Amino acid sequence: MNGKPVLLGFEVGTGIPIEIPIHHLIVTGITQYSGKTTCIEALIHRSGLRAIVFKTKRGETGFEAVGHDIPPFYVERGDWRYIESLIEAIMQQKVRFERSWIIRACKATAGKPHPLHEVRDWVHGILHPPKGEKKRLRGIDESIYTNIEAYLDIIVPQIDETNFSQTLEPREGVNVMNLEKLSEEVQNLVIRSVIEHVWKKLRDVVIVMPEAWKFLPQKRGSPVKWAAEHLVREGAAIGNYLWVDSQDMSGTDKAPLKQVDNWILGLQTEKNEVQHTLDEIRLPAKLKPKPDEIMTLKKGHFIACFRDRVVKVYVQPSWLPENVAIDVAKGVLNPESDEVKRWKPLAAAPIEAEPVEAEVPASILERLTRLEQRLAEAKP
Repeated sequence: MNGKPVLLGFEVGTGIPIEIPIHHLIVTGITQYSGKTTCIEALIHRSGLRAIVFKTKRGETGFEAVGHDIPPFYVERGDWRYIESLIEAIMQQKVRFERSWIIRACKATAGKPHPLHEVRDWVHGILHPPKGEKKRLRGIDESIYTNIEAYLDIIVPQIDETNFSQTLEPREGVNVMNLEKLSEEVQNLVIRSVIEHVWKKLRDVVIVMPEAWKFLPQKRGSPVKWAAEHLVREGAAIGNYLWVDSQDMSGTDKAPLKQVDNWILGLQTEKNEVQHTLDEIRLPAKLKPKPDEIMTLKKGHFIACFRDRVVKVYVQPSWLPENVAIDVAKGVLNPESDEVKRWKPLAAAPIEAEPVEAEVPASILERLTRLEQRLAEAKP
């Protein structure tokens, strides 16, 4: 499956089929106006790969009609690098001088079955010794351990309350992992566990990364970044890929993006953001699209930059017949016309419960019977 080309869609104007190699990929564009989700769904469908998609925010739509629901997967870790990245995610800033205290706490609890719990409990014991024992902490020690305890108090209760799966077996096609009820900190832990498991134990799996600015932040750590960097550096050899789904690239760490070959650029309206994105594409300046091209794209239309090519393409949705998609690419049909929309499958409707006949008490039945008798007697 590695490197095998897959149909993206049809060149705008000519209707010529455009194929791209399967590799790490970024799709950008304004949510609901560019068609990012439809693009990713189509590529997954035509590639035959297994894909894991994370649903991270309330009201998020996409993949409902085609996805398989899978439970959140999490394997706990407690090494100091992991806990440091977790604290950075909570603090929304880079850890500066707390590292030695984190390392000390992790060494004291090494080998324990539930490391995050053990680290928190160890820190709690240092801060709150049994009655009769004096605290043996300097002011700075107490301050830093207090912060570490507070950070872990945010995470550990949620881990205890969530029924995580210990197995991850994605099926062919789209596998949707719903994380919207979890805090951003715990979402980081789940996504990190999934990426690490795929990178180490599975083949031919696509990880679809949402909200890149949130999970791959610039200038600070997160539990996801380390695993994502390893996946993009080593995963392609065994058919594992990272596909980034992001409205824009502001605030996103650029280190993982250096390994990305396929850039699928959808509608943007802010010129500076367009320019920031174009600056990351590893192509000569003369081959890069112009900002105005990206700012005027219709829904489903993208500028595809891959290898040494740049082409404007209408991405064929997985549910749209080829001849209709070609007509859209040629400009014969509008991508949001009724002729196109009528092919789109509806999300599965909820099953309505069968009506239940309530049991009428005997006293009421008796009163109704007497009333009917009186009405009958009253008739002329």
